[in-house]
Amino acid sequence: MARVAILGIPISHVRYSVVDDEALCVVDIKYQNRNTDKQRKDLENLLSAVSNGIKVVDLGELPHPDSSKIDYSKLAESAKKILQNAPADVIITVGHDHSAAFPLYAIPGNVLRLDAHGDAYMFKDADFTNFVISGANYMHYVAKQNLKRPEEVMNLGITPENISTQYHGDGFFGSPVNLEDIAGIAKTKSVNLLDIDVDVLHRSFALPHSFRTSSLTPADLADIIRATSPRIVGLFELVVSNGAPYQDVFQRRDLFAPLCEAVAQTAIARSRSSPQNPQASFVAYP
Repeated sequence: MARVAILGIPISHVRYSVVDDEALCVVDIKYQNRNTDKQRKDLENLLSAVSNGIKVVDLGELPHPDSSKIDYSKLAESAKKILQNAPADVIITVGHDHSAAFPLYAIPGNVLRLDAHGDAYMFKDADFTNFVISGANYMHYVAKQNLKRPEEVMNLGITPENISTQYHGDGFFGSPVNLEDIAGIAKTKSVNLLDIDVDVLHRSFALPHSFRTSSLTPADLADIIRATSPRIVGLFELVVSNGAPYQDVFQRRDLFAPLCEAVAQTAIARSRSSPQNPQASFVAYP
């Protein structure tokens, strides 16, 4: 039976603030264990409800002490070890602040970002000694740390308004693509990670915190998953307006049932084309 695994990365923020009009920092960004427990359980229930052809496995959360000082390098090492070894056809990661996606970029392969923003805000302090990785700058950090080459990252959904704003005026890392390009891209380029910020959805589907949203629909997200067949699907910014986790987010079946159906179909297709390695080690974290 095809397997879908779920992993939480519980990094949350309270608010952003601007420093001397040139740099963006984050106030009160924290790693808070068990903050994705309910989201993971609801997602597991939703996946099981939309398909009886998959087994859903909860991997728990990426290990890290509760702290306001987050060791992203160690998180990246842990993510690489856990996700590459987990015997799952598709893995869904859930997180709050979009910087929770950063550890996933340590895993080899191409990335398709679905996001209304570039999240690549450039700092004047090139060595990052005075700044915190955040949902507004994590792609700049990915670039500076050489976790990905530009040709390995594609961006879909960034709006002209967001490219020109103060927080995202430097554009983005990687290349822009359009929705109509996806089918062609899928034929020539494998996508290992689909990195989704829920603000890529049109405002009529937006979650409470989303701002300057893009134009995709839940059906578009499902079509993209089926077309690209990624092994890892990251869902981020699952929060309410104050940065706290949106605990009931996966009860929004209008948003996430199509996505879960597509994930299940992708897992089944991947299991048939590439049987699981029986020697793969499986490590579950409480």
